[in-house]
Amino acid sequence: GTMRRGEACAVTFGDVDCENCTIRINKAVSETDRWEWVVHRPKTYDSYRTVRVPQYVIDLIKVIPHKTLRGTSEIQTEIFRINDERMDYPFDIDGAVVKVNSLSDRTILGSTAKFPKWAVAYKYPPEKKYATVTDIVVQVGRTGVLTPKAVLTPVRLAGTTVTNATLHNQDFITEKDIRIGDTVLVQKAGEIIPEILSVDLTKRPEGTKPYTLPEVCPVCGAPVVRDEDGAALRCTGAECPAQLQRNITHFASRDAMDIEGLGPAVVAQLVENGLIANVADLYDLHAKDVAQLDRMGAKSAENLIRAIEKSKARASPGACRWTSIPATSSM
Repeated sequence: GTMRRGEACAVTFGDVDCENCTIRINKAVSETDRWEWVVHRPKTYDSYRTVRVPQYVIDLIKVIPHKTLRGTSEIQTEIFRINDERMDYPFDIDGAVVKVNSLSDRTILGSTAKFPKWAVAYKYPPEKKYATVTDIVVQVGRTGVLTPKAVLTPVRLAGTTVTNATLHNQDFITEKDIRIGDTVLVQKAGEIIPEILSVDLTKRPEGTKPYTLPEVCPVCGAPVVRDEDGAALRCTGAECPAQLQRNITHFASRDAMDIEGLGPAVVAQLVENGLIANVADLYDLHAKDVAQLDRMGAKSAENLIRAIEKSKARASPGACRWTSIPATSSM
């Protein structure tokens, strides 16, 4: 693949194509076991030149050494060993790969349309760590659903720093009895989405109170109601700003009307400046008004107006996806 300047990655010996050069990586066989990067820049040099790599760079590009093993017992032992040590590696991993070593056996085993039959990946359990709930905030989605979110003390999980976790709904909060100030066990579901698994009741501060979602919308103040057939609380405000902005942003998205240049930041400015109050108002906009917005010059304004006009010819399935009517999302 392509490697940019200053980017660290795990590599194997051979040639690596970069933005403006080719790097040939050699491992010198000597007492110091030094590495060399032999750099070739076609536009600048006629030949390769050797560059000695500092030790800290070597530490970054080292990979877990492979081992040749026999039998399931040896393989399982090695898989568990890597799992026990993976938190000490200077990079993040989520599993180990077992491959047949013999090239002839690989040929006999073959491959499916998607993956080789001579290799299998073993996924490790998600990394789990404790964090403190410093606050619970409520967001309003484009369909009016109130979604509580836990604000956490920063914790490193699966290669990223986690500071928030969704709490889904009131039933989820009540079931796990999550309160502000609690120490909670967090993991990333599928190594992607942070989620709270449980509360450490032994560390609960005195004076905490059970959390209850508000009875009115935190954005517009309209009453909220619970879905008859679900656990979601929904804002009843027809002109709720949070719903309006998210609805218009979704309307302009690539999966709906595909209006290029009409992102969340522009939509927010249009609403805040009173230029639009619903999606229909988009088609009454004028370039001279749009050009007055922050970071929106005359040329950008004209491009946006053209994109809005172009969306009029968009086929109806895009409009169906925007409405969020059930069974229309894939039309």
